[in-house]
Amino acid sequence: MESLMKRKIMRVAAVASTVAVLSLMLAAPAQAYAKNGCSWGSPNVNWFYSGQDYGDFKASADEAANNWNVTHVKMTHLDTGPFKAYIQDDGNSGYSGWTEWECSSTQQTTRAESHLNTHDTVGVEYGEKVAIWAHEFGHGLGLNHSTPGNIMFSCAGCTYQDFGKRNKPQEDDRNGINSLY
Repeated sequence: MESLMKRKIMRVAAVASTVAVLSLMLAAPAQAYAKNGCSWGSPNVNWFYSGQDYGDFKASADEAANNWNVTHVKMTHLDTGPFKAYIQDDGNSGYSGWTEWECSSTQQTTRAESHLNTHDTVGVEYGEKVAIWAHEFGHGLGLNHSTPGNIMFSCAGCTYQDFGKRNKPQEDDRNGINSLY
């Protein structure tokens, strides 16, 4: 009788453990995206590539912009516009890319500039350039740094190298943008 009771308790414990593990595995990921406080007044964002096209920088910027188009945002490449992408040699600054933006008093982005530092990015493969551009464009669209594995992780090159050559916005990145637009 006592062994029968022990077996029932063990079964109940096993079922409870299985349910607990499954609920953790199936739970929606916690929100990790962070906003920078600004967004464009419209989900239709016009951007342009300024200056020289050295190697595959322009093509990788085009692909990165298109990668954000799976969200509510539509990035359109024009000859001019309020969102500028370019390359420059910043020397050994520690940054592969940089984005600056200006906001109105109503938290609307009025101007943004994203650039890649050729000092750090000339030798990286195309897909990593796409990842860095996508990260910088994410800032220009309104996101701050996020957690590892997302394109908005503070090291987009690390996300590319360490998380399966990711160069597209991940679910959390997309959720962040979709919450803004």
